Amino acid sequence: MAKGLQGTAHFRNWHGSKPGIRERDDEPLYQNLFSAQLIGIPAGISADKVITIEGIQKISGLDFEQTPTPVEQTYKGAKRSYAGALPDNGKTFTDIKLSVAVNLNDETEAYVYNFFREWANLVWHPLTGEMQLKKDYIAQSIMISMYNRVGTVYRRVLGHKIFPSAPINSFELDYAQGNSLYQMEIQLRCDYWDDVSRGLVEK
Repeated sequence: MAKGLQGTAHFRNWHGSKPGIRERDDEPLYQNLFSAQLIGIPAGISADKVITIEGIQKISGLDFEQTPTPVEQTYKGAKRSYAGALPDNGKTFTDIKLSVAVNLNDETEAYVYNFFREWANLVWHPLTGEMQLKKDYIAQSIMISMYNRVGTVYRRVLGHKIFPSAPINSFELDYAQGNSLYQMEIQLRCDYWDDVSRGLVEK
């Protein structure tokens, strides 16, 4: 090998195919391979106890990572840094946001939209002002699974004790927008969560 070429990109060393090193064909993480299920639907909604959210386009709000800001100690002009003892926001809940395509079934029902409207009405019904207790409007969990091209799950997030925490976005009707499709935006508050990744050791 000519001098100066060690460590450069080349089709022979891209997969680690060097003497004594096992060749690996790793897979990237595709951000479009995921599913979301709701578990333990409130009794006041006419739906199965476990449903897969159909038409889901996007999920955001999975920013669970928190790190305390470093603190400093000074003695005679010298400073030492330490990890803080509490994250800045101290957040123990999260808001998961869903973007969902809405379609009509054979009965001309916007069934996905209707499901989330019924759920939101348990929190507060805008036409009657009726409200329910927390035990009656929360779902047990939302389970978000991320997987590879053959469906093997590598990460699973479970948000627990969830409920709609923001209004569903309204219909914006416009004669000039013949190719515009309604997409529903939903925000769900989770009291706490579990975040499990294959091979990650939590201590």
